[in-house]
Amino acid sequence: MVKYQFEISDEKWEKWKNTVPRSKSLEARIIELIEADTEDRVLEEMDNAPPSSELEQTEQREDAPPEPSVTHDDGKSVREEAERVLRGLDLPGRGDDLEGRIEALLEMHDFLREREGERVEAGQLREISGRHAHGYADAGSFWSNCVKKNDAQERPNALKALPGVREAGSGEYTYDRNNA
Repeated sequence: MVKYQFEISDEKWEKWKNTVPRSKSLEARIIELIEADTEDRVLEEMDNAPPSSELEQTEQREDAPPEPSVTHDDGKSVREEAERVLRGLDLPGRGDDLEGRIEALLEMHDFLREREGERVEAGQLREISGRHAHGYADAGSFWSNCVKKNDAQERPNALKALPGVREAGSGEYTYDRNNA
């Protein structure tokens, strides 16, 4: 086993350590970050490899315009668009925890879509997260660390980033298919 030491300014450390979920140790979080950094480098190397098909070439173009938002009545394509948005947000975590977080947010989006035009309190949406294995100690931690805007990680409010969702006052959200 290798042990590392590093120096960081007090200000940066205080800001960063507050982003670590209370359900994790600092050591576990640092290991996650190192592993994620390693994975990103591997992904960058893969991105630089020549594409094996025209389809892959289209998917890998970073300068390509975003796919248009689709709003079919079957709901499936709206959900697929929402998942695409969530995967692009750089949500915290990886593996099963990340998948649980995405599923919780997708279920919240479904809940809002089913109540189109109604104001839904954040508390109702937090309850939904409790049904998912997202890796946080409770729904409040999930909300604070995964849903709310996080300036330190330069991540927007995950719900407001979803197609058709907007904040409808303090602690309330609504869905409008015309804005999806």
